[in-house]
Amino acid sequence: DDGSVRRADIDVVTKSRPGPKPGCGWEVTTEDVRIPMERPAFDYTYWVRIGYLGTSEDIVEVTVGDQTYTAAVRKGLHDLFLNVVDEVPYVTLGGLQAGTPLCVDQIEVGPVTAGGAW
Repeated sequence: DDGSVRRADIDVVTKSRPGPKPGCGWEVTTEDVRIPMERPAFDYTYWVRIGYLGTSEDIVEVTVGDQTYTAAVRKGLHDLFLNVVDEVPYVTLGGLQAGTPLCVDQIEVGPVTAGGAW
């Protein structure tokens, strides 16, 4: 309300299940990886936050429901936010260049809220 910049937080409706790879979670490469949610989110307008650790700059393909998005990912620890209108039983990620894996530790789905000050 005061015009200051705030962090975007997700009011979590559902989140991803833990990934199988220790220290990484879900490893995304050139192959598609389907990441299941703890419980499906019904058809609605949501924000999807994908927390990841990138090994280099690349473009990732993200499929949520019937929609596929492409997004830039960067080296280091970052978040990717997507606004979707669909059912969310899982999120599929893939399409990276060979040798540039991405570790995804958590995906959160829900409406966005204003978080703490930056």
